[in-house]
Amino acid sequence: MVKVRVKLIRERKDVELEFKGKAKVKDLIHKLGYTVEDVVVLKNGEPLVEDEVLEENAEYVVMPVASGG
Repeated sequence: MVKVRVKLIRERKDVELEFKGKAKVKDLIHKLGYTVEDVVVLKNGEPLVEDEVLEENAEYVVMPVASGG
């Protein structure tokens, strides 16, 4: 079981999530109800790719992707 802390920028709240076995960034995104096109996931200020494995007790920041014209 992997437990992580997540700071949700859009919602202005922090949550803790648990995953069974090895989980990836895309699993985190989907568990929060987003798609990989909706948000960027950061760890230590660095953006992560969707196939990166989540680390136990790490803190991730999820922020919306800015778009428009």
